[in-house]
Amino acid sequence: MIGGIMDPAIWGFLGAILGALVGGIASVGISLIATREKLKMVKMERQDRINIEVVSFQRETLLALQDELISNMRYLFKFKDFLMEDFSAMLELGAMRPLLDEELVEHLMKKNASTAVLIQRILNEELRTRLIELKDSMFYCQSATSAEECAEYWKKSEELYGECSKSIGKQLRKTYELNDLTLFNT
Repeated sequence: MIGGIMDPAIWGFLGAILGALVGGIASVGISLIATREKLKMVKMERQDRINIEVVSFQRETLLALQDELISNMRYLFKFKDFLMEDFSAMLELGAMRPLLDEELVEHLMKKNASTAVLIQRILNEELRTRLIELKDSMFYCQSATSAEECAEYWKKSEELYGECSKSIGKQLRKTYELNDLTLFNT
């Protein structure tokens, strides 16, 4: 130090150290920011893949459910008249329940179970609730204890089937529009 003023060499040395320190801090900061951004991108890509898989699973479930409901309604329609005739036979024989063939009953129970499984996979709460109503109405039609009760549940099943078919179609169209899980809740 000459006359209270620091030597330029010392200033140069201090400047180099401070410059290296600031540069190092800036470099670490930039690396941290870049790493955070990369992690965000990886998380977003992973979430996008999950969303695509969920939407695809939802689409496949809706398609399978659509087929299952069509099959159930056709089956129920075929046997509705049989059920009505069976009520007449039941009354003549004094039986408590219709005299349905055990294989038929077993088949109906399997159809109800597979439909119930598909319904529980539906993300849209409102649609799932309506589908449960439809499934229950179809089941009550199959297990009715009078011709009137059977006819009442058949009519309700037809109405609910129409509503549910429209809602399923709407949900399916959404799966093709955009892979966004929020769509299923509208």
